Amino acid sequence: MSTCPHPRTGTWLAAGAVALLLAGCDGTADPALDPMVASPEDDATDEPAVDEAAEDAADDAADEATAQPDTGPTAVEVELLDEDGFVFAPTDVTVEVGGTVTWVHAGRITHTVTAPDGSFASGSIGAGDTFEVTFDEPGTYPYVCDFHGSMRGTVEVT
Repeated sequence: MSTCPHPRTGTWLAAGAVALLLAGCDGTADPALDPMVASPEDDATDEPAVDEAAEDAADDAADEATAQPDTGPTAVEVELLDEDGFVFAPTDVTVEVGGTVTWVHAGRITHTVTAPDGSFASGSIGAGDTFEVTFDEPGTYPYVCDFHGSMRGTVEVT
């Protein structure tokens, strides 16, 4: 007979996981209410039957409850284009907190990357030049080319 290393197995695990999810509990246990705590009259040789399907379902529920959302990449590249119109490509990007956006001038005409609130400004960027900003705070950061007002973009930091 194999022994499960975790004290809560089978039905108790499934019931506990469901109760935690339904109650919005933070996962801390009250030993006084824990049915798996051994009492002196318990026979140490009796082990509860393991219901592997219930155990798997409880594990899946616990994984979903603790899963972190996909917040985005840590580095993104945006091209400054001017061959078929003045655009930032892509126009809108998302990075996680601490992520870096690098703007790469892939055209011929001088451009800028400027936040209207003054939080970042590239100055003039010539053909082949780059400009990068690391975003340490979550939020939405719009930007524009000072020379070509139709060139607009947004960085979403999550």
